[in-house]
Amino acid sequence: MSPMRRTYHLDAGEILPPLARIPEETRKIAMREAVKVVARTVREVAPDSGIKHKRKLNKSVRYVVARDSWSARVQLTAPHAHLVEAGTSPHVIRATKMAGNLHVMVIPIAGHLLLMAAVHHPGARANPFMERAAALSRDEVNMVFLEAAGEAMDMVL
Repeated sequence: MSPMRRTYHLDAGEILPPLARIPEETRKIAMREAVKVVARTVREVAPDSGIKHKRKLNKSVRYVVARDSWSARVQLTAPHAHLVEAGTSPHVIRATKMAGNLHVMVIPIAGHLLLMAAVHHPGARANPFMERAAALSRDEVNMVFLEAAGEAMDMVL
């Protein structure tokens, strides 16, 4: 499995229309508004990762516009974001805590404590919410840039 990017560029997925004719200041404003749209959509579609990680994904959404205003990125700071997006294959989780001379995991089950050296994890299905957010926000992002192009034309005229 290839490593998943935690950062998604708006221009990588061909979301953006050509920006060369838009003046730099207008382009910066448009890029900031467009990346806000994508970040908002990511927050809306980010799945809830269970009780322990409640709303961590949507709270970890950040966005940055490059200084030259030619690109922007939406990124997640939650350390498990790539595991949710790309999924995981079945694997063994080994114990990391020491109990005497043994490495063991202590697992509470129905009022009892179970000591285990390793646990088999069945894996998790991929949930490509970042791709889904990019697709859902594509039309609104295009509208932001069309409005910016219209404002640029108004300034020229």
